[in-house]
Amino acid sequence: MLILAINNRLNILRGVNHSVSEIKKNIALKSYYKKSLGEKEMKKKTIILILCLIFSCNVKNVMAATAYSVGCKYPASTGFNEDTTQIAKDAAYGYGLASEITGSYYNTEPTFSYLNSTTRLGKSRAFFIAGHASPQYIVLASSAGKTGVGVSEGYAFNYHLVGLANKDMSQTRVITFAGCNTANLDNANIAKKAFEQGAKASIGWITTTDNNQGWLKTFNYSLGYGYSVNDSITRANASNGGTNTSIYVYVYGDRQTKITTYNKSLTPLHSTIDAKLLSDQTYQEISKPLTDTYMALDMPELFISSETGDIFYEPLRNYSDSFKNVINSLESIDSDFDVNDYYITYRIIDESTMSGFLQLTYHIDEQIKTNKGYLFTFENKKIVEKILSGVKRKNLKKIDGLDTKQLLEKVYDFNQKKMFELEKNIPSFFGKSAIPSKSSEFSVKNEYFFYDYNNEKLEYDVEIVSEDEDEATSMTIKKIEV
Repeated sequence: MLILAINNRLNILRGVNHSVSEIKKNIALKSYYKKSLGEKEMKKKTIILILCLIFSCNVKNVMAATAYSVGCKYPASTGFNEDTTQIAKDAAYGYGLASEITGSYYNTEPTFSYLNSTTRLGKSRAFFIAGHASPQYIVLASSAGKTGVGVSEGYAFNYHLVGLANKDMSQTRVITFAGCNTANLDNANIAKKAFEQGAKASIGWITTTDNNQGWLKTFNYSLGYGYSVNDSITRANASNGGTNTSIYVYVYGDRQTKITTYNKSLTPLHSTIDAKLLSDQTYQEISKPLTDTYMALDMPELFISSETGDIFYEPLRNYSDSFKNVINSLESIDSDFDVNDYYITYRIIDESTMSGFLQLTYHIDEQIKTNKGYLFTFENKKIVEKILSGVKRKNLKKIDGLDTKQLLEKVYDFNQKKMFELEKNIPSFFGKSAIPSKSSEFSVKNEYFFYDYNNEKLEYDVEIVSEDEDEATSMTIKKIEV
């Protein structure tokens, strides 16, 4: 079912949309004129009213800009047990912040015909889709059927794909394919195809992504608030750095693209949705300078001197010489800093200006990834932002107060029973009714422990591949609290 996600009040105030209630009001107004002013005077008023409606419809045709976001909760029969409905809703709420977007919608049970509409996929200013994916397609499933978006129209297994090859995407400023390998650099991919078809900025992931809800929400809210794609990624990385979603994001096209020039002015007096957003933590954070939430680093002027290409989450010690000046500066302000405790992500966003970001993610004893990190953004090789990312200002005391020995003991205890826990949870992971009798029926592809200083939770993140008796393969990414 199509649901209007973001308020119509601005549409009504601008005269660009007319709801059923407004039409009823117009009918009542016509009746009032007839009774009190007489038929002749009423006709004059009616003509004026009609002209006003015609004018407002013309305004809508000229100025209307829309955004669409889709996700789903996969039925058990698909072999997937993921739910991207909230991610899609967050995107819709985020795009609805944009003053120039007159309607932001989400759909969690999309059909082929729904996705195939050029009004949605082609003419919308922003489009977001989250689901299981490969380089050439991203698929969704629900009681409404199996569908998705692909490089070309056709079928992938039983999923009916809307093809981008024949779509004119020139009216789309930002399109996001939140799924694994949607920007895989070794293959033709859907993110690249959308850009080739005219989208100003097309976003995907070059390998496996965990579709981190916090990262995607911050990214989409930032877009709606008026930040560029590049600045929205920076804000999302600051809040949820070190996740696959932050490390492997890739943009085709202009990273300075915005979906709006400024955000809506929200007050709780006009809409219950406005009131909800005003109390939303993500909205509160993106409406303020980044350093209001995360601590700016007091460091001297720095320049990037490295000549290396992109680095995707590798041990920092392997690049000590390339980033020696940054490391020396961090050692001067953090007496506990050790290159052996950090992993580096280094992305050159624009080679012509040597602009991009450098993110260092802290690990505890090389066993536990954390949300603590250092984020640097640079332009023309000059570092322009330096922040302690991930851990919010209000939680900085938790860094020194953490009992790492206790955490490592939890990791050890969990590893002793890990295979039992995985076997026990396979049915819920994949939506299957039968519990595998042997652990060999599934395999662990990627795994790590993650600690969040803000909520003080330790979790085990795992990517599992399962193969049934018909040799059909399924993959899922799961988080288990330790």
